[in-house]
Amino acid sequence: GTPAPPRLRRALCGAGSADGAVLVGVVRDARDGAPAAGVSVSAEWLEVSLGRGGVASRTGGSVATTGAGGWFVLCNLPSAGTVALTAARGDD
Repeated sequence: GTPAPPRLRRALCGAGSADGAVLVGVVRDARDGAPAAGVSVSAEWLEVSLGRGGVASRTGGSVATTGAGGWFVLCNLPSAGTVALTAARGDD
């Protein structure tokens, strides 16, 4: 069976990661479909808050690097809203 979400989060992100969403993925080379190692995967999102001074916004972000099989894990992402992902390696 599949472990419960909190157990999966601890296994993937470590014991200190109790909040937020987890994104697991694989990056493949567009030329041949092979898994791509050493790729920097960036996630960005907009955080908006309302306070006494009005509306404030900031950009949140997280970065991971793919392993030998092209796999990556991004932890502590917002659980609602839109997250934009980009992947880059050298000139690619």
